[in-house]
Amino acid sequence: MKRQMVLAAAFGLLLASCGPNAASSGSSSLSSLTDGSSEESSLSVPGSSSSESSSSSAVLEPVLATCRITFGTLSDSQVSSIVGPSSYLQSGEAIVSSLSGTHAYAPDTAGENALRLGSSKNAGELTLELSSSYVLEGIDVYCYQYGTDSSSLGLKLDGEVYAAPSSIDWTNVPTLGSEDGENALSFEGLSDEGEVSSLSFYNENGRERVNVCEIAISFYLEGAPSGGDSSSSSEPPAPPSSEESSESFPVGPGNGDLEDELAALPSTVRSYYASADLSRSGASLKSEFTSIIRSHTDVGYGGLWDVYEDSDDDGQGNYWDMYSNIKYKINSDQCGNYGGEGDCINREHTIPQSVFNERSPMKSDAHQVIPTDGYVNNRRGNNPFGEVGSATYTSGNGSKLGSCSYPGYSGTVFEPIDEYKGDFARIHFYFVTCYANEMKSGWGSYAAFNYSSSLGLSNWAREMLLSWAEEDPVSEKEIVRNDAVYSHQRNRNPYVDFPSLAEAVFA
Repeated sequence: MKRQMVLAAAFGLLLASCGPNAASSGSSSLSSLTDGSSEESSLSVPGSSSSESSSSSAVLEPVLATCRITFGTLSDSQVSSIVGPSSYLQSGEAIVSSLSGTHAYAPDTAGENALRLGSSKNAGELTLELSSSYVLEGIDVYCYQYGTDSSSLGLKLDGEVYAAPSSIDWTNVPTLGSEDGENALSFEGLSDEGEVSSLSFYNENGRERVNVCEIAISFYLEGAPSGGDSSSSSEPPAPPSSEESSESFPVGPGNGDLEDELAALPSTVRSYYASADLSRSGASLKSEFTSIIRSHTDVGYGGLWDVYEDSDDDGQGNYWDMYSNIKYKINSDQCGNYGGEGDCINREHTIPQSVFNERSPMKSDAHQVIPTDGYVNNRRGNNPFGEVGSATYTSGNGSKLGSCSYPGYSGTVFEPIDEYKGDFARIHFYFVTCYANEMKSGWGSYAAFNYSSSLGLSNWAREMLLSWAEEDPVSEKEIVRNDAVYSHQRNRNPYVDFPSLAEAVFA
């Protein structure tokens, strides 16, 4: 059986914090708070109380420190540890124990050393849970705008919205760890809010995306009693474990947000789709992908066998046949003559050649021409795919031929087994997208197609194929095949790369 694909958009981060009086290496708004003024010493300190102070001859004075969180670039959205330049880091314990978020994207989908917050449709939020309750003095967020968005970034303390920060030039990419806090969005005067245990950074609307490079948190630690043994002070919070210091943001098949699915793809695949405007829908969105995938290499009808060596190996040296359970060895058993199932393997056109008059490149497009048992291929003939009410023929793996029971069509159809219905649905979606221009004239009649529709499919076929795609999500087999065909043909099936795309275009 196929393994279901789970896409994950993840990011890595490095948590590190300063020891006492280390904030001078951060921004100017933070370093100015370490001058030992009496105003600072009057602040309450987490972990201390007036009774403790009165019962000891030593006085505990608050000490300012800084925690820095630096986001780094990942490879193909995999979670990993990030080691930033040493100038970004400080010594001491980290105060952030865990991170979570919505619509927060891996650093390699935004810019180098930056996490992207928000998508084209949705606002994003990034929440930092602290290891204890702390009095904060200020927060500097080193960030810049994503693309041409009207960027925004707000702060919540324990879920409550805090006052607006200082303004910055959103177009400037910040210099991390700079002494003068260049391009740092500053939230100041936080000590008036008392102790807090969580921080959230957010934008309020879609298309207000922000690239976040680094967050510097200025906070108060309990100091050692003057003249006493430093060991008498409370133990600082332990640094977070590697599990706590990185968090993934999973997105799965059919999550409805194409931006999320784009973020989960390898960087080379994201580059392939860079020109697509994912904010569109229906026929307009379909056209975005037509312009990307229609230009490709014609491998030739004979060249399909070379493609199959990479795209349709079942892992045991056999062709992966979706019509039959027969095991045909790669580079052998090719048709030839056949008298029954099991005689030989053939090249099956998911969309019959008679529809497009055997023209190229449709005839040799490996995304839609697949290896299948020659006899079962012949039994299917030129009939469209559908759901069979009463079968007149059933192959060894359960594929059926018979009259259609799906509402809207009553002719003869071929029904693959449930395990591959999503595969064939996404091949149909690919075909009418890739060849949208070619379908406009001169093609033969085909019950699944509607040439006058901008979507290219008959209503009954469109509805049925959407249900197939939903019930049989993208599998690992399809992902491997898509990559392999791309390596030969230089175009991709976007309905495999974007599980939500079928719904966005054809629903």
